[in-house]
Amino acid sequence: MFTWRRSSQKLNRSKFRWTLDKKIGGLATGLLLLLGGVSSYFYFEIREICRELEEIAQSDLPIYETANQLIFYNNQKQLLLEELHFISHHYADGNYPEEQSLYISKIAHDLDRIEQDTSKTLSNGIRQAQFAIAEEDKKEDKYRLNQEQEDYQKLKSIFLQLELEHQEFNIIIERFLQQTINDQTSSSLTLIQEARLELQDFAQLTQKITQQIKAHIDGSVSAAHEERSLSIKTNVFITLGSLLFGSVLASFLTHQISGSLKKVTEQAKLIANNIDQENLEHQALVIDSNDEIRDLAVAFNRMVENFLSSQAERKQITEQMLSEKKLAQWQASHDVLTNLVNRREFENQLSQILESEAATGHSLLYLDLDRFKIINDTCGHAAGDELLRQISKVLQNELRSSDTLARLGGDEFAVILHKCEQNNAVEIAQTILLAVQHFCFHWQEQSFTIGVSIGVLSFKSQKDTLTSVLKAADAACYQAKNLGRNQIYEMKNKERELAQKSQEMNWLAEIHQALECDRFVLFYQKIMPLQAPSSGSEHYEVLLRMAGQDGRMIPPMAFIPIAERYQLMNQVDRWVIKNLFATQAHHYRKRGRMTRHASLYAINLSGETLNDNQFVEFIQQELEYHKIPPAFICFEITETVAISNLSQAKLMIQQLQELGCRFALDDFGSGMSSFAYLKNLPVDFLKIDGIFTRELLQDPINSLILKSFHEVAQGMGISTIAEYVDSEEKLAKLKSLGIDYAQGYWVAKPKPLPKLQLLMSKQDVA
Repeated sequence: MFTWRRSSQKLNRSKFRWTLDKKIGGLATGLLLLLGGVSSYFYFEIREICRELEEIAQSDLPIYETANQLIFYNNQKQLLLEELHFISHHYADGNYPEEQSLYISKIAHDLDRIEQDTSKTLSNGIRQAQFAIAEEDKKEDKYRLNQEQEDYQKLKSIFLQLELEHQEFNIIIERFLQQTINDQTSSSLTLIQEARLELQDFAQLTQKITQQIKAHIDGSVSAAHEERSLSIKTNVFITLGSLLFGSVLASFLTHQISGSLKKVTEQAKLIANNIDQENLEHQALVIDSNDEIRDLAVAFNRMVENFLSSQAERKQITEQMLSEKKLAQWQASHDVLTNLVNRREFENQLSQILESEAATGHSLLYLDLDRFKIINDTCGHAAGDELLRQISKVLQNELRSSDTLARLGGDEFAVILHKCEQNNAVEIAQTILLAVQHFCFHWQEQSFTIGVSIGVLSFKSQKDTLTSVLKAADAACYQAKNLGRNQIYEMKNKERELAQKSQEMNWLAEIHQALECDRFVLFYQKIMPLQAPSSGSEHYEVLLRMAGQDGRMIPPMAFIPIAERYQLMNQVDRWVIKNLFATQAHHYRKRGRMTRHASLYAINLSGETLNDNQFVEFIQQELEYHKIPPAFICFEITETVAISNLSQAKLMIQQLQELGCRFALDDFGSGMSSFAYLKNLPVDFLKIDGIFTRELLQDPINSLILKSFHEVAQGMGISTIAEYVDSEEKLAKLKSLGIDYAQGYWVAKPKPLPKLQLLMSKQDVA
């Protein structure tokens, strides 16, 4: 049986579960926070760099501007000093004109102004340097504090030296002006030379300040850049490391999820590929995670467990259904009492032999038990049934394995002797006769012997029909009984012809008697609309049966071929029409009115009637006499009959339609099935032959043929009717193909016409 192996395992629930959404959401949140932190870090680093550069600009740039201003003042003083030098050298004798004296006074005034500005600038520079030193004291970086303070101390000392140089320059200029007033020209030139040297020293010192300030700014900026660059690199490595870690973590989660899903998928594929095996084994899935994958595995395990637990039940039900189906098939083809083949299956096998192409001869034994009725009547049906069961085994023991023994009904049996000539068949019949004669039936302390009458018939495939073979075999058995029972009678070919001729004569007499004594019976079968709902009127086909002398209903195929052969069908057709019109007229008179919902009746006409020149006149007289509206009557002729006399068929159809009757072409497709013929026959209905409906669901070609018939008929304004509809599936298929009407046992079985009249009368009264 099915096995289910569970393993105990770590499928315990916990209060908190790292579900898939939490795992993926946590990973995504961490990566977003990481990217946000990195972005924030770079933003603040850039702000810090800008702040430091701003601090550098606030502390160093003023000093740098002060130095440039001192250079500017020094250059102006050099220009003025050069002019003094020029004047002193030009007037070396000390005799200055009055103009030059005034000019020297102006130069002295300008020098004094410049000296004042220089003094202010120097004081400002000293204050700036002192301010920078004070700002450095506030910083926390000790290395930067010492380095910056040392630089600004140097700057301060240079400013102090500049102040000394400036003072010495002022002293020299004052001495110069004093000597110029005292006309000491030679000494003035010397002082100018000294002043020029002082200015050069002053210029060098100011240049040194600017260079040191530039170097300090460049150094500070470079140090800040190096420091921030190192910090940025460090953080970049940290960021890359974090991203790498996140990728590894994401890969791990992906592998974990895909691995778990792969387990479920592989197990599902395994079960799907082996689902038809009787002993299907399944190892329970174990998922270590505590998320939806685990829930999926648990649900999958439960599903497989339920499937495996119900598979045995399903198998049992299937086997039971198959057994019941086989039993039903067997019962349909076998006799329940004797377990032999029944009449239906026997005729089916015999028909297959007759339709086969084998040229080998076959034989048929027709058996009728003698004295069976005496035992059945005196001892009861139980004894009769037991006798039939025992005699069936006796008969079966005398036959070959290839032969078919069937119980046809009552005490009648038949045997198909495959590939057995008539001489051999007679020998087998003799062994059966002896075996039955030696058989003794015991029942409740009574003993009985019986006999058997056997008719032997030889037949060949494709040369005989089922009806002819069975009739001939039955006649041979009947002849054996007439010879004194418990006999074998061998039916010869000539005797078969004579028997058939005699049988035809008997049927001919039966037909004449039925016409004279009104032993024909009208039946009707409903034709159901498929596409449009019924307008209230009904559509029926009128069928003919013969009431036998024993009261049994004889089907039309038993006597119509004889009537056709002996030219009696015209009389039969007229009998049908007279009696149908009479019953309809009686019905209408009883109702007292003719309604538009009256039924449409289709009447079959034979080929003999088609060639009757007086038939149309007969119809006209009957319609007028019975007051039947022609629109309620439809006549049918088969395709074969119509094609055999196309011009006469066309003429009769036109004449009947002129009276107001309608016309149908029956069994379309069984003959030439030419649409050209259909074009020349102005019919109202096209009844498609049943050969296309019988195998409609098995053969798709039949669907195509039916559809093409309908489409052509529809294009010509002709309604289509499908015959032999025996299942709901066929009905639905025909409806999908567009067929207009359906007729068959699934729609309605044939019923005697008087019942219809009674039913309609009751409906009208209601």
